[in-house]
Amino acid sequence: MKLPEEIEKNILNYLQKRVIFINENKHYKEGVLLLFSVKDFYLNFTISCDRKERKVIEIPYPFEFRSKKNHIEFDY
Repeated sequence: MKLPEEIEKNILNYLQKRVIFINENKHYKEGVLLLFSVKDFYLNFTISCDRKERKVIEIPYPFEFRSKKNHIEFDY
C-alpha cells in the first residue's frame, strides 16, 4: 500500500488542469481539478465541470498506483 504523501505528490501536478476520470474505458467525469484531499480511506477530488458547477468525486484509496507521463492509474 502506498503512502498518502506519495499519491498526493503525484496528484498535485494535475491541479488547475483538465482531468478525465475513466472507469473500465468509460468516461465518468471531466473537468478542471480544483482541490484534492485524503480523508480516511477515500480520495476526494473537487472538479469544476462548468464555471458555476462543482462536483466532488470520492473514490476508495487504491492498493497501488502507477504514475505515467500524462495520467495516473489506480489499482484496486
